[in-house]
Amino acid sequence: MAKTKVITSENVKLHYGDFEALHGINLDFAEHEITALIGPSGCGKSTYLRCLNRMNDLIPTARVEGDIRLRGQDIYAPSQDVVQLRKSVGMVFQQPNPFPFSIYENVVYGLRLAGVKDRAVLDEAVETSLQQAAIWDEVKDKLHESALSLSGGQQQRVVIGRVLAVKPEVILMDEPTSALDPISSSQIENMLLALRHDYTIILVTHNMHQASRISDKTAFFLQGRLVEAAPTKQIFFESSGKRNRRLHYRPVRLGRRRNPMRRLFSDELNDLHVRFSEMGMMANEAIFKSVRAFVNHDKDAARAVIADDKHINKREVDLENRSFELIALQQPVTTDLRIIVTVMKASSDLERMGDHAVSIAKSTIRVKGETRVPEIERKSPTWPAPSSKWSMRCSTPTCSPMPCAPGKLPKKTTASTSFPTTFTTCASTACGPTPTPSSGRWITCWSRPIWNASAIT
Repeated sequence: MAKTKVITSENVKLHYGDFEALHGINLDFAEHEITALIGPSGCGKSTYLRCLNRMNDLIPTARVEGDIRLRGQDIYAPSQDVVQLRKSVGMVFQQPNPFPFSIYENVVYGLRLAGVKDRAVLDEAVETSLQQAAIWDEVKDKLHESALSLSGGQQQRVVIGRVLAVKPEVILMDEPTSALDPISSSQIENMLLALRHDYTIILVTHNMHQASRISDKTAFFLQGRLVEAAPTKQIFFESSGKRNRRLHYRPVRLGRRRNPMRRLFSDELNDLHVRFSEMGMMANEAIFKSVRAFVNHDKDAARAVIADDKHINKREVDLENRSFELIALQQPVTTDLRIIVTVMKASSDLERMGDHAVSIAKSTIRVKGETRVPEIERKSPTWPAPSSKWSMRCSTPTCSPMPCAPGKLPKKTTASTSFPTTFTTCASTACGPTPTPSSGRWITCWSRPIWNASAIT
């Protein structure tokens, strides 16, 4: 049997001046259910939540479009009493915000504004509300002490009791446990499970485990759009229509079709990999250009390497932020977590490689005059266009003209046609013994030109 819809919203858009923060949200909320709104920071969860009791009216530049109804009544109608609306749709914020009054006066504050003066009615409301908020046994002997003297978790439950005292139909919660310790968070979660039998609760959370534990329905927001809204079990635990298959509250691939949450996470992981690969190419190019600038005494090229280093640094910060965001929001496990941690560590190493390229470039600029140094020229190779395969042979007349075979360096070499990656030896016995790496000789490369730093001093 379908449950009665308490709040309906169609094509809801919100603008801050010319900026459109919400793009046509269509979402309904049934009575006696907990709905979790999830998604990364800045995706529009809290903005949408504040639309449901017109909290955005307090922002001068905010403008709401679309249709939002509470039991069929348009809450943005000119005749709507906003105070009555916020009595019916209560709000609990991220940080506990008790008034600087006693616990008792905090709970009855809304009732006093409504004109209730009967002491017996107020006493009953305080006890009932604090019992529902699961804090009565902790504060019943100190109701007239300041609410600010309580711990953070206790203050948040007192605030929830203050909301419950005016008997709302809907309770909006904007990350109510994010600033609390695990024990206090668990107490509030247990309280919400008990309250859903009497209230409709809409909860914004970044904690995927919390959403999967206590919510009946989950709505996933991204960049101001509603990506998916479905029963929580379907969002977190099902894939390809199969049930009762789960892994650490994470969606898993069970067939050719994948859960939308997992698909989104895979796309983000692939994007992280692509950005990391691009950073590797940027660092490799920086080293290549800095060495070439040093060899050719090209100070302009050296300055370009120094200027481009900011892009490597920026990419390293971007990868770190994306990695932390994936860990915080997706809570990856096993293989996925190892990939993310590896990217964080390796991107730091690549950033240091970029710094080394800058050091080489600065050394090039510090060289005074334009006179070429014979010692450097003698040890430096030429820089031709890359080729798929290169080989070298000894310059000794008695040596065979055939290419050197893998193994050792030849005794003498001609100018290399590429930077090497592997050692080679001449097929002729006239080449002599293998020279040491400090001899400054160059060797063959069978792939793209890469400088083997161990081959020279």
